[in-house]
Amino acid sequence: MKKFLRTISAAILIAVTAIMFVSCGIPSDPAKAQSNLEKDGYTVDTTWSLALVQGAVLVDGGTSASGNVSNVIYAYNDDGESVLIVYFKDTSTAKDYLAKVKDWYKQATEKNKEEEKKDSDTQSGRSGKVLYIGTKAAVKAVK
Repeated sequence: MKKFLRTISAAILIAVTAIMFVSCGIPSDPAKAQSNLEKDGYTVDTTWSLALVQGAVLVDGGTSASGNVSNVIYAYNDDGESVLIVYFKDTSTAKDYLAKVKDWYKQATEKNKEEEKKDSDTQSGRSGKVLYIGTKAAVKAVK
């Protein structure tokens, strides 16, 4: 009986953990991510367009990857919180470009850091085909 209860407890723990990981990621639908950000008071910057990031991929020598960027969202609020989300068409390209997305975010926030003379706490990662980097509050607002 104890072995049965232990097995059931372990199965429930695994199921709850799996649900947590699935529900805590960046939305795979860009419209949903943008909606979440706007709902929390973030402004989506139209200058960080798809063409700009695809151009940055080409400059970095990623000619095969430039066609794999499907969408880009850069959002910020009045408190200095911001997030950059890059949607790729396949997972392998997303894995390859995680470091480059961090560089793009650094360039985007450089002016903000100079004006406020402080470094913000950043969080970055990959969720399937989606790369994200931003302040912890902004990343939380996307989810």
